[in-house]
Amino acid sequence: MPREGIIKAELLQETRLIADFFFKGRDVPEYGITLGLKEIARFEKIVMVATGKSKKEAVKKLLAGEANQPANFLKNLGNFTLWVDKEAL
Repeated sequence: MPREGIIKAELLQETRLIADFFFKGRDVPEYGITLGLKEIARFEKIVMVATGKSKKEAVKKLLAGEANQPANFLKNLGNFTLWVDKEAL
């Protein structure tokens, strides 16, 4: 039985087609999991990765404390690390 806050979800066919590129011929998963903020907050370390120009505005808002997003909650937990590439910064 799954823990509260953890949900097993069937992946959409379009998601599986995109993932096929990364799996390079290996079996693409049919299911994924989602985690609630309460579950994630219990982790010893939280690492968020933001890459590409499309994340630049979100990263800027997060670093300035302007983002009204779950990432702001996670950032304030004290066990949060944000990794960005040059394009996202």
